Amino acid sequence: MKDRARMIIALLAGIIFVLLKVFFPSLPFTEDQTVLFIGLIGSYILGEGLEGQRIKDNFMLALRSHKLQALVAGLIIVTVRSFLPNLPITEAQLTEVIAILASLILGAGVQNLVSPKG
Repeated sequence: MKDRARMIIALLAGIIFVLLKVFFPSLPFTEDQTVLFIGLIGSYILGEGLEGQRIKDNFMLALRSHKLQALVAGLIIVTVRSFLPNLPITEAQLTEVIAILASLILGAGVQNLVSPKG
């Protein structure tokens, strides 16, 4: 449970950072710095999930996780869209796809939280 609390604190830090960027767009962070900040928080959260006595087992569970698969799918879509600007997907459609994937990730997390283990 302690690991989950750490992940929630990291998630809240990321959300606060993003909200600050939204409400105070003149903050002196470049787009690259923002991406790095969020990437570090994401890495921390994943690292906390992998920590434990059975790192190999946890890593294999993470690879099979629907949350991680949705994350990877979203990263692939964003990356492909960045390198192929003529790809027939608008920014609005891209945002909708990412919102759906984020909902899947959050939904899987909530399902794992409320489902009895074993």
